[in-house]
Amino acid sequence: MLALVTSASVTPLSASQKTTKVWVNTRSGIYHCSGTLHYGRTSRGRYADESEAIAQGFRASAGQNCAAVNRTVEPHRASRRVSASGLIEPAPPKKFAKSCVLLRIADADTIECVGVGKVRLIGIDAPEQSQRPYSQMSESALRAIVPIFGTIDLEFDATATDRYGRTLAYVWYNGHMVNWRLVRNGWAMSFRFPPDVRHSVALTGAEGVARAERRGLWNVNGFSCIPSARRRARC
Repeated sequence: MLALVTSASVTPLSASQKTTKVWVNTRSGIYHCSGTLHYGRTSRGRYADESEAIAQGFRASAGQNCAAVNRTVEPHRASRRVSASGLIEPAPPKKFAKSCVLLRIADADTIECVGVGKVRLIGIDAPEQSQRPYSQMSESALRAIVPIFGTIDLEFDATATDRYGRTLAYVWYNGHMVNWRLVRNGWAMSFRFPPDVRHSVALTGAEGVARAERRGLWNVNGFSCIPSARRRARC
């Protein structure tokens, strides 16, 4: 279970943070951030501005303001960003290789894009389809980050495609790297596969903090059988 804290322990929101949307569980009195396990998924609840939820006495899950973690950054503008935990979040490149519209999510590390086809997210590994319910949970987290038919930006590394013909890319949405956010929130692991290692240090660091904080699937032993071991039928 995630640690629950009172609203008094939550840092007050600034005026620029008041429009962050959260999911309020009206049964438990807890609110959840976008991209987390219970966002929009509890049997009773509603969407609300975070400031409204705090004013009404709802408590933050895990004790952390959603606005501090998921604040919107205008694409292509930030050069260096630091998350609430002190991790350096990758900044978008000055120019993306390609933009496309998200058509389908195959799983949390493979998507399909209009005009591009299947795209494998570089540097991460998410549960295999057979690893239910963890695969479903990580897919839901990805859907919370990037909406179907949303326009995404692609950043390439050293290798154009994998052996299955999928385009290899770092996927960006609204100025944030989706690969990094999935790892940071515990819905995917970092997966270093040379020569495509441009952001491997940032992804490895994000995994370390997510594990320490027991974020996402780390909180439910969702990586007790890591995806690469599952593919080799080792667990």
